[in-house]
Amino acid sequence: MKPAWVLNEAERRVRHEKRTAGRSPNKSKALVPVMALPVAPNEETFNQDERQFFVRDHERWKKHITVRMTKFYASNIDVFRIMMSALYYRTNIPFECLKQLESGFRPIAHEFFATIPDMRDVCQIDK
Repeated sequence: MKPAWVLNEAERRVRHEKRTAGRSPNKSKALVPVMALPVAPNEETFNQDERQFFVRDHERWKKHITVRMTKFYASNIDVFRIMMSALYYRTNIPFECLKQLESGFRPIAHEFFATIPDMRDVCQIDK
């Protein structure tokens, strides 16, 4: 004889649907977002040369930021450990670490934009 608290297959499905209502089982969240290629709003806005320029510029940015961030984290191992802990274990990032990240990443972006060939004609104040 079957105990009263054991559910049959139909009751089990009903409870499962109630428990997981509104959630998609195929939706997976990545811990580290992937950098996507820039997309032009529509074909009439930018011609093919401009779109290729954006893609090349984006690839150059990805390469530059990867090399520089690797060097930054190699020289700041504690910051790297704190960031990995925050990403994977959802721990808090201390304020001092955020300040160190900000002071480390600002020169990286400045250096990249200062070396772009299109920035040669821009005056020094606007850079």
